[in-house]
Amino acid sequence: MKIEKVYIKTYGCQMNVHDSERIKGILAEHSIALVETPEAADMAVFNTCSVRAKAEQKVFSDIGRLRPIKKKRPDYKIAVCGCIPQVQREALLQKNPLIDLVFGVNNISRFMEFVTQAELGKRHTHVIDDYALDEYEVSARRDDPMRAYVTIMNGCDNFCSYCIVPYTRGREQSRPVAAILDELHSLVATGVREVTLLGQNVNSYRGLDGAGTAITFPELLRLVHAIPELVRIRFVTSHPKDFTEELIEAMKLPRICKYLHLPIQAGSDRILGLMKRGYTAAEYLAKVAQLKAAIPDIALSSDFLVGFPSETEEDFQETLRIVEAVEYAQIFAFNYSPRPETVAAKMEEQIPFEVMNERLNRLFAKQNEIAERARQQFAGQTLPVLVEGWSKNNTQMLAGRTDTNAIVHFAGDDALIGTLVMVRITDVKLYSMTGEVVR
Repeated sequence: MKIEKVYIKTYGCQMNVHDSERIKGILAEHSIALVETPEAADMAVFNTCSVRAKAEQKVFSDIGRLRPIKKKRPDYKIAVCGCIPQVQREALLQKNPLIDLVFGVNNISRFMEFVTQAELGKRHTHVIDDYALDEYEVSARRDDPMRAYVTIMNGCDNFCSYCIVPYTRGREQSRPVAAILDELHSLVATGVREVTLLGQNVNSYRGLDGAGTAITFPELLRLVHAIPELVRIRFVTSHPKDFTEELIEAMKLPRICKYLHLPIQAGSDRILGLMKRGYTAAEYLAKVAQLKAAIPDIALSSDFLVGFPSETEEDFQETLRIVEAVEYAQIFAFNYSPRPETVAAKMEEQIPFEVMNERLNRLFAKQNEIAERARQQFAGQTLPVLVEGWSKNNTQMLAGRTDTNAIVHFAGDDALIGTLVMVRITDVKLYSMTGEVVR
């Protein structure tokens, strides 16, 4: 059967989202339609995340729901790609007869080869450990014509004791400077005005320039900032142990967004040591203080892992103290879950789910209290907002973001989309703000 319509579901981080954009680009080049439901497709592609057990469970639950389709249409194909295949590989086909195709994060460019084999009725696995430097030259299809993700590096060398990423994305590899800049110039030519530079740890970037010299991440930021059409430049993710004064200086550039995601994971030095994070809470707070002194209006976000093995109530109280001290604009927090291959999965004193969940709820309650208080400072201010399009929640209003990543809703028309406008804030809520355009 010829595959003419494909459904894609994406789980996980921005890297996975961008991988799906690359798959969509390949489909578009081969005139294969992208459809909104698995029922309308000839093939369903599940682009997976394995950072937490719950994410994996959701994938297999979603695949199981397609059993009636497979029974009714034997030629229907199910593909699993992304991070789960990098760990489970051929075992995915062996334990789940619904799956026809398995491929990893490092060979998306060969997707059409895999589709051809699936059309012939072959169940097969294609997973490799390292990606070629030209892997990201595949054209991506982005749903947002104004904003784009650009991968600058892949993999991670940190091997934090809880993290599966080095086993799914592999060791660090930085893309050459020229390849990144060429992609950015192509994007701005199509109308992109905001980019997010992606990597598991962008602070470790060491790409080569045309002379074979290794370029640091702050140096790369300055080169990207030299592209005048880019109105805003963002990046994720930064590792605190590699966060430098040089990067703080680069972030002062006017079109580098004053928003930084700097994951601490826990506030207890004992837990940070067990996590193998490479810094103490005091060292983290010193870098935050240095950053705030240099860029007073900076907005910070962070990741937290609650219930790491042997975490005590006092350890958790140290996490709450970090949240209070930093006053994050936003946090992303999760219960710890053991991941295969990782050191932490073998540790004793795993924390019961009920204890973790109660702590997680307390953490979110503390953060909401802080964020709501901090947001009130914007009431009455006039802020520059990059207009992204019509609001998803209110189609009568436009939506955009400040350079500190705050969402703002306001009245306007299509002509404002893609432009930078000044908006006076009239109402502040926990997760968004409302305002009016200042003409």
